[in-house]
This record gives sequence, C-alpha cells and structure tokens, in this order.
Amino acid sequence: MLSMCCVSKVCGRCNNLFPNTIENFKPSKDCRGGLTGTCRSCNASYHRAWKKKNKRRLAPLRRQQYKQRYGAIQRAKEETRKKEYPIRVRAQLLRGGMKERSKDLDIPFDSEYFTVSVLMTWISSDPKCECCSRKLDVGFKLDRMKHDDSPSIDRLIPRLGYVRGNVSLLCWRCNNLKRDATLHELKTVCKWLKKKDAHRRGAGVKKVLDGHENIRASEVTT
Repeated sequence: MLSMCCVSKVCGRCNNLFPNTIENFKPSKDCRGGLTGTCRSCNASYHRAWKKKNKRRLAPLRRQQYKQRYGAIQRAKEETRKKEYPIRVRAQLLRGGMKERSKDLDIPFDSEYFTVSVLMTWISSDPKCECCSRKLDVGFKLDRMKHDDSPSIDRLIPRLGYVRGNVSLLCWRCNNLKRDATLHELKTVCKWLKKKDAHRRGAGVKKVLDGHENIRASEVTT
C-alpha cells in the first residue's frame, strides 16, 4: 500500500491541484510519498515530446529491440502466409516492385488500375508466360531467389512506365533476356546470333569434310 503524505498535491509542471492518488500521479519508488511530482497528463505530454524530439536516434534501437523480441515469430507468420496465400503474396510483391521501380526510374505507374486484386486475377486466370508459354510458378520459395519460371512484369516500351497496355506477364527468364532492349536491338542481336550460328555450323561441316579428304588421301598413298 502506497503511503500518501497529504490528501491533495500540486503538479510541479501545470501547478494544478489534484487528489494525491495513483489515478492522478504515477507511482515511483524514488519520489517522496511513492508518487511522482507531476500529474499523469503532464508526464505523458513530456514523454511524447521527448520521443518526438529523439525519434531518429531511437528508431534504430527500437527496430533492433523489436527484431530480437518478435523477429522469429514474424518470420514464421510471414512464411505461413506465403504458403497459404501464394497468389496474393505474389501479386503484392509484383505491385511493390512496380511501384518501387517507377519511383527509382521516374516513370509513370497506374496505381489505381494495378491493384492487388487485378494482379491476382491476371496471374490466376492464365498463369503462363506471354512470350514462351512457360507455366509460371507462383509458389513460395525458401531460398527467396528469382527462378526462371517466376512471374514478372515487363514494360513493352520502358520509358512509358507501368500503364495499361504497356505491360506483360513474363517469366523471369524471358524478362531478364529482354530487359530494356528495343525491338530493333533485339532484332540486331538475333541477326548476329544467326550469323554466328551459321558460321559455326559451316566451320563444323568444313572440318568434317577436310577430315574425310585427309583419310582418302592417306588411303590412296598407301
């Protein structure tokens, strides 16, 4: 039982008179009478102002404390959610990536149209790559890495951004190959690859023919 030095007490900050009870003053072992010298209202105002003033300094410490206390629990909950609702989680990840890249690259992003619900319908209605028709894998990956069959959003014309009519649902492999290349650049690469492949095949055939001629020459000599 807390001892009370008097029936009422004046707050040291606001100078208002309050009944000297635990409802008006916080308990404290270091204070006279077992209660603080400032009322609860002034005490709360002081702490709010102090936290606001030291917000930046306290933020890293608070994050670290939260991580130590609840980090493992939150990670377990997040993994369970990803396993139970893979399409929703994938849609949220795709939308978050679109939003982040639009800010980094300073390009448009139609946030009103590309909602999580729209992306969920898009993924679930036809879960195939629009380029190679590969079946997209929307399942949760423990390694947290992008795989060739992971779904991704591609901008047909990169500078136009993530707007209606300028995006496609591709597998990560096709999107990674295309990146920000234009149609002309892709045609140039394809033309070069065909040329190199034809040269390689021609060199291989020539090598085989030269080998046959050498064998025939040696047979004639013997």
